[in-house]
Amino acid sequence: AFVKDSTNIDARKIYAWTLINKPQAPVGDIDRAKRHYKYVLSVEPNNLEIMIEYANAHALTGDFESSFKLINDVLRKNDKYRDAYILKGSNYKVIGSYELALSSYQTAVLLDPSYFMAQLQTGYLLTEMENHELALEYYRNATDLEPTSIEALYGVAKSLQDMGRYDEAQAAYKRILEVDESFYIAYFNQGFIKQYLQ
Repeated sequence: AFVKDSTNIDARKIYAWTLINKPQAPVGDIDRAKRHYKYVLSVEPNNLEIMIEYANAHALTGDFESSFKLINDVLRKNDKYRDAYILKGSNYKVIGSYELALSSYQTAVLLDPSYFMAQLQTGYLLTEMENHELALEYYRNATDLEPTSIEALYGVAKSLQDMGRYDEAQAAYKRILEVDESFYIAYFNQGFIKQYLQ
């Protein structure tokens, strides 16, 4: 569609998005996506969604300075733009600024408590920070939003295990297997708890 009509802004947006939203996107594709986003912003300078996607493209190549600048430009236009805080948190996490990452993710959750991925990402980060009790809260929020999400259910079970609440962890692992009996980690962790911790 883009080749047939390069003036079609919607086709250009989707083309740029597909270039970077694949596993291990080549640098050439990311650079091509950046050029498309830059063009779209020359036509639609206040398109916050495209500004965030452009910022994400910069982050994918390690250019966090440009990424943060674009994110902050978005937040100056709309300080309640949820996705800006999500990307900001992800950037901070990659560069190892966990406290700033946590603040950004928590802001996104405050702005939109029903956003499943924000709840889950906050749980992941808190797990890395070894704050299992708070991580458990976010994983439980995520399971309230998506009760059959294996990622969220596993977050609950593993947090309980890490906190030494082994009987509750065992029950949580059994819940995972009710949803997906092929999730072998749940079997392994049950065995691990029984053999080494109980």
